[in-house]
Amino acid sequence: MKPWIKTPLIVVIATCALIGSTAQAAVNCGKWERGGLSAWRDASVEEIKKCLDNRQELQLAKLELALVLTPEQKPAWDDFKKAAAANTATIVEGIEKMRKAGEPKTALDHLDRMEEANKQHARVLADTRKSVETFYSKLSAAQKTVFDAEFSKTAFRHGKTGGPSGRSGKRGGKKK
Repeated sequence: MKPWIKTPLIVVIATCALIGSTAQAAVNCGKWERGGLSAWRDASVEEIKKCLDNRQELQLAKLELALVLTPEQKPAWDDFKKAAAANTATIVEGIEKMRKAGEPKTALDHLDRMEEANKQHARVLADTRKSVETFYSKLSAAQKTVFDAEFSKTAFRHGKTGGPSGRSGKRGGKKK
C-alpha cells in the first residue's frame, strides 16, 4: 500500500474504533437521559461522572473528526479538551456537594441551593466561553462553519440531551 494512503487510512480506522467503543459506553447512560430528573437522582455520583465523561469523549471525538485539524491547531484543541474536562469535573463536584448536603430543610435553604447552582453554572459557562473563543480563533472559516453546526449538538447544550439538570429538551408534558 502506498504510504500517502496508509497513514490517513490508519487514522480513520483508529478514530472509528474510538468512536465505536465510546458510543457503546455512552449508550449505557441512555436510561438516565430518558428517565428525567428522578433517574439522575437515583444514579450514583460515579455513574453520573462516567456517563458525562463518556458522552463528552464521544462528542469531542466527533467534533475533532469533523474539523480535520492541522498540526498547528492540535495544541489549541488539546487546551479546549482540557477545559471541557475541567468543566465536567466542576459539574460533578457540584452534584456531589449537593448530595452530601442532603435535602434542603426550608424554602430559604432551597433557594440558597438554587442560587449556588446558578452561580456554578454561570462559572462553567464563562469558562466554556473562554475556551471556545480561544480555540475558535485558531480555526479557518470553513472549520468555523463546521464548529458552529457541531457545537450546537454537543453536551454543552445540557437541556437538549438531558442530564443532571433533568431537562429532556422537550416542551410540555405527556397528554392525559
